Amino acid sequence: MKKNSTTLLAAAALLALSASFAGAASADEVDTIKARGTLICGTGSNYVPFSYIEDQQTRKNVGYDVDLCEAVAKALGVKPELKFVTTATRIPEVQQGRVDLALASVTITPERKELISFSYPHLVSGTAIITPASNPMKAFSDLENKRVSVMEGGSTGPAVSRKIPSAKPIGFPTPATAFMALEQGKVQAMAGDETALLGLMRSTPGKYVMFSDYLVTEKMGIGVRKDEPKLLAIVNQTLLDMEKSGQAQESYDRWFGANSPLKRKRNFTFGPATEAN
Repeated sequence: MKKNSTTLLAAAALLALSASFAGAASADEVDTIKARGTLICGTGSNYVPFSYIEDQQTRKNVGYDVDLCEAVAKALGVKPELKFVTTATRIPEVQQGRVDLALASVTITPERKELISFSYPHLVSGTAIITPASNPMKAFSDLENKRVSVMEGGSTGPAVSRKIPSAKPIGFPTPATAFMALEQGKVQAMAGDETALLGLMRSTPGKYVMFSDYLVTEKMGIGVRKDEPKLLAIVNQTLLDMEKSGQAQESYDRWFGANSPLKRKRNFTFGPATEAN
C-alpha cells in the first residue's frame, strides 16, 4: 500500500510539473511585458532622427522610433524602456527575447520575415547615396571601384553590391561611425536610408549632396518575435490608432516633415494598404 501511495504521489508531482511547463509555454509575450511593467524597445543610440539625445542636459533619447515605442507602451499600460542595439544585433535581440520590439529602422525584407514578424510599415523611404559636394558623383557608375560606407549587418551593403558590383561596401557599427568615415575621407560615399542620411547631413548644410535615384525603395516595420500574434496585433492596432488620431502625421512632421529641418513630404499611411503596395 505504501508503495502504491508513493507511486501515486510521484505521478501527481510529475503531472503538476508538466502542467507548470505547459503553462509557461502558453504564456505569451504580452503577459510577460505586463508583469514586468515595461516594454523594452531596441533602438539606435545615436541615429538622428530616429533615436538620439537632443538635449545634453536631460540626456533623454528622443526621435521617431522613440515616439513609436512610447505609443505601444501606452497601449499596453506599461512604461517604455529603450535598449540600444546596432544594425547587426537588432534582430537577434528580438529573437532571443532581450528586447520586445525592434525599432532601429528595420527594413522589411523576405529574408528577415523568416526570422521575425513585422508590423504594418511605419516608414516608406529608400536606400540613397551621399557624396561630398566638393567632389560630387551623380550616377551609380561614378561609384565603380569606390569605397562606400554602410551599416554592418544591414541590407544596404548587399544593395550596393547588386547595383554597383565593383563598388566596395565597408561596414560600420552605427550610422554615426559610417558618416564619420565619409567626413574623414576614408570612403568616397555613404549609402543608407534616405531619412537617416538627411538627418546626418543637416548638421553640415551644403557639405554633402544626395543621388537623385534610390538604390532600392524600402519599407520599415516594427520587429516582433515570431509566434507572438497577440503582441503583433497590439502593435498594429496602435499604428492604426496613431493614424486615426493624427499622432502618426504629427510625429512624422516633427522628425521628417514640415516641422523638421528635412521638410520631407509624407506619402504613406500606417495600415494594410501601405503593406500591400
